Amino acid sequence: MHTFVLILQIILAIALLILVAITEDKNEQGGGVMGLGAAGGRSASEVDMVVGLERITKPASRWVGGAFLAVSVVAAFGADKVTIWHLLVVAVLYVMAMLYGGIIWETICGTRQKVK
Repeated sequence: MHTFVLILQIILAIALLILVAITEDKNEQGGGVMGLGAAGGRSASEVDMVVGLERITKPASRWVGGAFLAVSVVAAFGADKVTIWHLLVVAVLYVMAMLYGGIIWETICGTRQKVK
């Protein structure tokens, strides 16, 4: 089970590196960190909303980063202590944090806008 967790952690690390490499920075207008961000497409600075590849990479990097963090916590346990129950508990906490974490954080900080 621990080998599975380590392999999953490596896959998530590679995916996170790729997502960060192609994500466009707000200061950049031509491309991502490695020049791949908005190749051939429109950037968010031209339109007042997220368009193109940026619409996919920003949420994907948030989900993959959260998954990497959750799997890293499980990987920190000893090899003989990791069970399927650890993975299930971490998976439930991960999904709850990713779905409701932004709302909870905005409520705590007082920046949440009230819906009319």
